[in-house]
Amino acid sequence: MTMSASESTRRSAGIEMTGIEIIEESERTARPRNLFLPWFASNISVFGMSYGAFVLGFGISFWQATVATLLGVVVSFIFCGVIAMAGKRGSAPTMVASRAAFGVQGNKVPGIISWITSIGWETSLAISAVLATATVFSRLGWSSGATVKVIAAIVVALLIVLGAVAGYHIIMRMQSVLTWVTGIVTIIYLVMAVRAIHWDAVAAIPPGPWQSVVGALTMVMTG
Repeated sequence: MTMSASESTRRSAGIEMTGIEIIEESERTARPRNLFLPWFASNISVFGMSYGAFVLGFGISFWQATVATLLGVVVSFIFCGVIAMAGKRGSAPTMVASRAAFGVQGNKVPGIISWITSIGWETSLAISAVLATATVFSRLGWSSGATVKVIAAIVVALLIVLGAVAGYHIIMRMQSVLTWVTGIVTIIYLVMAVRAIHWDAVAAIPPGPWQSVVGALTMVMTG
């Protein structure tokens, strides 16, 4: 099929034009190693920094939380990797390839669930990003009132929307910068925060029941 002039212009501008159709072999130019940048940047987000508090919130010890976190991350990404192979072999997005298992009409149910889940996580990330911005401004002694939160919310919303319509190459260029920035900032944050940790208090947290460990493990896998 020949692209129209407007489609060609949008594609050259970096706007994603591919929908649910089969991805042409000529357009599949990336390699598995290219996934490091977007996955690293997304998993080192401000929301990820909250996981430590969330996991300990299950009433388990530090070492139980560490084991649950390590297992949860490893197991969940093994599932992601295995499932992703279907998309590679089928040359289609996940929610299109899953029609083979559920049927065209039946696939609407997991499609709706996936959409709701995505909306929920995007909302949580956006809220965490806004609150994190206000906290940083407050700690630096700058203004951190409602105005800062409103501006931060607008900026975050714009980034989410623009990222949704951007093409693959634009997203990868953005991630090549964001990955390094977020990685460096996270290391600086850890260096600054580790000095304030009372390790004796951390070690004194009593262990919790195995049911709580499973709950924490499930939350990490889901996240």
